[in-house]
Amino acid sequence: MPNATPANETPAATKQPPAVNANQLALEGWAARLTSFVMAALVLETITGLWIWLAPFSVTAQLQVLLHTLAGLIMLVPCLWYTWKHWLAWRHQTVTAVMVLGYVLLVMLLASLASGLVLTWQAALGTRIDPLWDLIHLVSSVAASIVLAVHVPLAWVRRRPVAQKLPALGAAFKRFLVRTGAGVVVPLVVVIALGVLWAQPSPYVDVPEDYLLSDYLQEFDEYRDNVFAPTFARTATGKFIRPEVLSGSESCGTAGCHEQILAEWKPSAHRFSAMNPPFVTVQKNFAKERGVAEARYCAGCHDPISLFSGATDIHMLESDSPGLDEGCSCVACHSISQADTRGNADYVLSPPDKYLWEGTQGIRKFVSDFLIRSFPRQHLADYDRNILRTPEFCGACHKQYVPEALNRFGFAPGQNQYEEWRKSHWHHKDDPSQDLSCRDCHMRLVPGSADPGHGEAGDFHRRADDGSHRHHGTIATNMFMPELLKLPGWEKHVALTRAWIRGEAVIPEIADRWPAGPVATMRIGGPKQVAPGEELELRVRVQNTKVGHNFSTGPLDFVRVWVHLTVRDADGRMLGEWGNIDKTTRRIQDTPGTEHTFGNRRDEGTLVLESVPVNEKGEPLAEHDLWNMAGGKGLRVIFPGYEDHQVYRLALPKDAKGPLTVQADLNFRRYRQEFLDLVVPDMEKRAGVYQPTVRQTTASTTIAVGAPK
Repeated sequence: MPNATPANETPAATKQPPAVNANQLALEGWAARLTSFVMAALVLETITGLWIWLAPFSVTAQLQVLLHTLAGLIMLVPCLWYTWKHWLAWRHQTVTAVMVLGYVLLVMLLASLASGLVLTWQAALGTRIDPLWDLIHLVSSVAASIVLAVHVPLAWVRRRPVAQKLPALGAAFKRFLVRTGAGVVVPLVVVIALGVLWAQPSPYVDVPEDYLLSDYLQEFDEYRDNVFAPTFARTATGKFIRPEVLSGSESCGTAGCHEQILAEWKPSAHRFSAMNPPFVTVQKNFAKERGVAEARYCAGCHDPISLFSGATDIHMLESDSPGLDEGCSCVACHSISQADTRGNADYVLSPPDKYLWEGTQGIRKFVSDFLIRSFPRQHLADYDRNILRTPEFCGACHKQYVPEALNRFGFAPGQNQYEEWRKSHWHHKDDPSQDLSCRDCHMRLVPGSADPGHGEAGDFHRRADDGSHRHHGTIATNMFMPELLKLPGWEKHVALTRAWIRGEAVIPEIADRWPAGPVATMRIGGPKQVAPGEELELRVRVQNTKVGHNFSTGPLDFVRVWVHLTVRDADGRMLGEWGNIDKTTRRIQDTPGTEHTFGNRRDEGTLVLESVPVNEKGEPLAEHDLWNMAGGKGLRVIFPGYEDHQVYRLALPKDAKGPLTVQADLNFRRYRQEFLDLVVPDMEKRAGVYQPTVRQTTASTTIAVGAPK
């Protein structure tokens, strides 16, 4: 039979490759440079990945991120090509444990490569890496590394007996080990060497021996040997911090990450806290009178960069203070690690560990931004501290007093928004979830946020998927300086602030517990009818409806809230006026031609919410020279939920025509004009911007005029 199959052969359909073929395949595989290259890359990826995952943050760890990414990109095509060839070569072999492990490795490797590509794309061109993709990459990479560590040795063990008969196989395996080892060791040695060479300097700087300390302050235990006294602000080590560590806020918004937040911060009071012309002048006056050492009292809240860098010793009276342009910078605020409600900037600042080339420009900045996004662990630890979410964080600065060490007299309380809030009905000490605290009102949520930090799970009024970030303009009452200084974005900031002052701001996330309407409401009480020639008595009541602390608050020696009351007859003739602004002096008047008097009674002049600081002799301090403050007088504020009133009396002319129209406007100004005239007399004229008056709310009523019954 010519087509018969010889007895010593198998049919073509069932013919198996000779056994030697498997050994030949193994020999060719171990000998191939591609095998060594791919294996070196996989081992390198494993080592660098574990380093990134488990080792502490350092320059070397960051370089491992770059090496991990670069090696992954370089190996991608060769690895896929090798995998394809490897599968083609071995797919028809007998199924063994080695082959099963190979298929498991293939799945894990593909998942690792795919997720790594996605993460690289997100870190290079996005704003943050996706947590789910990061988890997939971690799990698949770890699994692939474990399987690889079993698969390769097992594959060699399976061929080892053959190597004794086939020396070429053993030689190929040795060359494989040498090439793979070199491909792993050389890059690691280079990276570790560069990590040592490029090690970041410590953010801390020793205090120079000739740094000025106040002899007087050294007499007080709480300030002795404290280089930051008489503020309570301090660093974790007691040393200075290099100014470049705390500055560079601009870089936070130029990486495509925090652009919206940077834009909100730029015109804010936190940003201009050190450059504010009235503050600069008061600070200089303080330093001239008491010396730069005692003038550091202001810097903990207003100029932390200068304070912590030691520049308050040499730049106090100059315009080149390192913190002048940034005030309370992004880093300065987000680096606060502890805060106490004692006040006077009682906080501890722990500076961040800067990333490689952070704050630079060009390709180095691109690399730095990539590192932050791809390796965000330290960035989050440094800047996303839980203390930032607490009222106590705000209270460290928004609670002030003048100690005996400054006024040479004794304790004198100052502005204290924190305690005012804590004692109000807005704070629920037994149920914090019901609180309306500082950031709920002043840092409203911005929906549709592109910021990588949008959403938050640990907030009572938020969700992790709310797609919002908190507004970093910290909207309150500071609308004059942003316009005067022409800070970027001042127009939008001023519009938001005006709406806030007028009570027009709507904050949806707290709308169920924060009433709509003006921050303070007014009612006008008076008779329904008055006879010509009689005395008309009016009573204007003002209630603190929405403010989370006293109304008004802040530096009450210059912040002004007052009632402007007018009475007109039917012809529009002005019969009585209180609280007008003089057109020439631009100062508040009790009545036309009579400038407002501090501390007037409730039946004299008009209602003005204010306070007058006085020195130990009881003399008013008109220039905010609080270092001399021993107390105050004329304090008039309204506690949350409470009201105040003022009585106005008017002798009605006999020819008055009814009905009378009574209108009361509650007005706001950031600065008492007398203060500006004394401290920065030419500021408004030079800038061409004059401080505005904002009407917060209004009330009106009509009163009939007729003969007495």
